[in-house]
Amino acid sequence: MTRFIVIALILLFSATTVSAEPPRWSKPRLVETVRIGELDGDDEYLFGRIAFVAVGNDSSIYVADTQRKIIRRYGASGMYLNDIGRHGEGPGEYRGIEGLECLRDGRVVVRSGQPGRVTYFLPDGTIDDEFAFQSGLGAQRLFEYDVHGNVYLLDTAELPVPDQEWKFILRKTRDGDVYQTITLPQKNTVGSSGVVYTADGTLVPCPTKTLHAWSPLGFLIVGRNDKYDLAVTEPDGRVVRRIVHTCEAVSLTDGERDQWTAWLGDEAKLPDKKPCFRDLLVGDDGRIWVLRHLPAVERPVVRAPGDERPKFAWREPQTFDVFEPEGHFLGTVTFPWGAMLAAMRGEEAWAVASGDEGPQVVGYKIVTE
Repeated sequence: MTRFIVIALILLFSATTVSAEPPRWSKPRLVETVRIGELDGDDEYLFGRIAFVAVGNDSSIYVADTQRKIIRRYGASGMYLNDIGRHGEGPGEYRGIEGLECLRDGRVVVRSGQPGRVTYFLPDGTIDDEFAFQSGLGAQRLFEYDVHGNVYLLDTAELPVPDQEWKFILRKTRDGDVYQTITLPQKNTVGSSGVVYTADGTLVPCPTKTLHAWSPLGFLIVGRNDKYDLAVTEPDGRVVRRIVHTCEAVSLTDGERDQWTAWLGDEAKLPDKKPCFRDLLVGDDGRIWVLRHLPAVERPVVRAPGDERPKFAWREPQTFDVFEPEGHFLGTVTFPWGAMLAAMRGEEAWAVASGDEGPQVVGYKIVTE
């Protein structure tokens, strides 16, 4: 054990540290480029619940609708092109859509449940390959991919138990051979008490925890969010570089405190200061997107008649720091209210938005001065 600790410390301190400042972008801002989705119109543009968005090499936009149980493909301009698979249990069909990704070779990969399997489609919807895969795990991201076309499926060696480590298990053939196992860091959450389910996802009162994200370049990005110090690690845990950025702690407003207390009760554990960030994401090109913790802003909330739940009106803006894979700081961008980031590549980003026109996919271009 002592030898392992010494080796780990040598690897840690021998890693390159990148100072993430100053920004390389000058006054970045988002410009809308495409909007897909209508409240009333042709069936191909009506969405129920958009769960996943992926973008192909040809800029095709794939949208997985888990309420209508369909995956649709659109051109870069937003024009409907074709469906990918369909609802069912036969070859190339799915009952539950649990993941959607686009590989560098143009194929589209879908993980489906009931029955559990992974299916490779060509852009026109033709089945290229598929194999069975059963897992009892439930999570927001159940599989990932890399630039070499490998697909990593989230699984455990045995049935999940409390505090058990999850692993990405690489499977590439119909018989599910395991080629590589990657241990994921545990969150070790401190200070959370209860959750609130909103249209923006599951919210918790600013916990301190270890976050990680998989990069398609073959790395894990890992960081404890009480300080802005990210480790870029090899699958075996070796740290190859560290990304260090400034972090000014933000206090909870009185409105935020009252809001959390109204939802969770007087026993809610609320910190005096928020951690540095609340999520880590990685784009198709390996750029790292860090969702900052910022002061909350009060937004109007309209409840339906008879809905007596407390209003969850104090929200943080969706503001991201963006870094090159090598760690250089590009700049900070803020998405419009109601837009949840879903896919990123280069200076382009796609988000899921909800509003008067129903669920939509909105594309943005990052422009600078």
